[in-house]
Amino acid sequence: MNFSDFDTDMARVAYQASLDTFVRAKNIWGQALCLNGITLLEQKAGHYEEAYRLGSQSLEFFNELENVERIVWLHHTLGNIAIARGSLKDARTHFEANLAHFIQRGDKDNQKYYRERLAGLTDQPPATG
Repeated sequence: MNFSDFDTDMARVAYQASLDTFVRAKNIWGQALCLNGITLLEQKAGHYEEAYRLGSQSLEFFNELENVERIVWLHHTLGNIAIARGSLKDARTHFEANLAHFIQRGDKDNQKYYRERLAGLTDQPPATG
């Protein structure tokens, strides 16, 4: 269930309770999924530093689990969060990881997309506020 479609406070409480349960159970899959949900809530709230931190934790779990689909999704999400927090270097790292993945897979459409995203990073105005 994607709690982020509901009230954000309720969603945060539900994700955190689930995360605590998965931590106690040492279930990294569940932890990673809960961290994803909280990451999206924090991103939606404009708490980019916290969103980036939590998303990075989730990425570590999915790397350990070798879940390529989630890894690609997180690199994309973290790249966008990095842009929002004004860290083009971090955004570049995440988008380059996805570009390398799609080069390896021979996926020309996604290669084009990430090449364009990377090219656009130099055109980004500096972050304010």
